[in-house]
Amino acid sequence: MNKKNLELLNSSDVKERLLKLTTVIIDVLEANKIDYTIFYGSLLGSVRHKGFIPWDDDIDIIVDAKDIKKLRTVFKSKKAKYYDSYHKSYFDWVVRIADPTTIVKINDDCLQANHEDFDVNELGLCLDIYPIYHLPKSESLKKIVLFIHKVSSKIRGRSISRRSMFGKFIVNFLDINLARVKGDTVFTKADYNTFYSFKEISDKVPAKFEHLDVQIPKESKQILSTRYGDWERIPSEEEKESWIHYEETYAITEKLKD
Repeated sequence: MNKKNLELLNSSDVKERLLKLTTVIIDVLEANKIDYTIFYGSLLGSVRHKGFIPWDDDIDIIVDAKDIKKLRTVFKSKKAKYYDSYHKSYFDWVVRIADPTTIVKINDDCLQANHEDFDVNELGLCLDIYPIYHLPKSESLKKIVLFIHKVSSKIRGRSISRRSMFGKFIVNFLDINLARVKGDTVFTKADYNTFYSFKEISDKVPAKFEHLDVQIPKESKQILSTRYGDWERIPSEEEKESWIHYEETYAITEKLKD
């Protein structure tokens, strides 16, 4: 990484940039009637800290998987730095929208694997968007749908290691159809063993995340208990390390040369 035209950002600068990025993204989602909810670590931060978890460095939201196509169309039309599995060199299932004025040094093996083909100019602070998928009410159908999801994930894993465009095509085909499944039980591909009621997630209340007005589930504490267990417990120093995604973050002070 050529650091000549870069300025190292401190933790406060990183969080302020993430908040600005999130403000823009939420405005676009609301203007286009794409439902969202703050989730995972950001939901924990909103409830427990009224903002960022002090040792965290990203923001997580969820949207319904059926809205991902619309999400892609909207942000592509705005020429945003938008990454999903339709991007030619991006293989991850998490949708990411990046701050084009930043570059990061990644501290995450999985992220690195999914980004290693990118030019350094494409990397930056990101807001992570997790698609939520529905499961049918029938237990037998639920097992079948979950099995297909796991097959899709295995193909994705092999596609990442082999950089297979055919594998990417199969995964995208499966995910398009899996997004059409209806049912009250939902989950994300972050954890195939943790399920939520769609009503729990879709019934929302306004909340604060730092100075931002955001939406969180009305039953946030129940959701946090399902995901984290004792979510009020402050983790050990060793556990805190796992929340740090970026070793270093830089602002681009002038246009980088090829």
